[in-house]
Amino acid sequence: MVAGFVHGVLNSDNINVTGESFDYGPWRFAPTYDPNFTAAYFDQNGLYAFGRQPGAVAWNLSRLAECLLPFSDKDTLASVLESFGPVLQRSFSSELLRRLGLQSAGETEDLALASAFVAFLVTSQAGLEQSFFDWYGGLASEARARRSPASDHYAAQSFGPVLEQFATRIPISSLRLEHSYFTRAEPCTMLIDQVESLWAPIAESDDWTAFHRKCEAISEMAEAYGVR
Repeated sequence: MVAGFVHGVLNSDNINVTGESFDYGPWRFAPTYDPNFTAAYFDQNGLYAFGRQPGAVAWNLSRLAECLLPFSDKDTLASVLESFGPVLQRSFSSELLRRLGLQSAGETEDLALASAFVAFLVTSQAGLEQSFFDWYGGLASEARARRSPASDHYAAQSFGPVLEQFATRIPISSLRLEHSYFTRAEPCTMLIDQVESLWAPIAESDDWTAFHRKCEAISEMAEAYGVR
């Protein structure tokens, strides 16, 4: 959810027992934090929409619990299932902080920041990846964010609660804002139109130039964020 990844068919046979999803079908990255955004062209009713993914996983877990009834009691399984929401909330806050390059300030405070940031993303429909990119490191990136193509969104009233949260946050020690990646105006993304533009020259003339260029951009991004 924090990455903006939208699984095309997030049903029970596409999740394994360790919680990993696979067989993505017509996957997408959401361009904005739009709960109704769907990846599958056949998903007319939004069954696997971006915002419904946590509920879909919870439903899948319930089906797994039913399979375990011969080996456990109903109350124990129900208790475990009830923990899904709180665990999801904590994990979401933690991942959002990681993407923003900020240290934890405690569970309650982290949840407040996550709530403020998501509320801004939903209200403004600012670019999802652009927003994380612009504010990586919190206020340490304020000057850079004010020069962003999305700067108008950050001047809006809806961003005020996020700035209030940033004011008390400390960046992670491994922040590398001096990296060349952060001199870009826009982040490296993999939205569907970009993916199709990479595939078209390969399919038409076996031209892999754009593909290799994108791989280099992804490597630069990974280096900037310290991902190995």
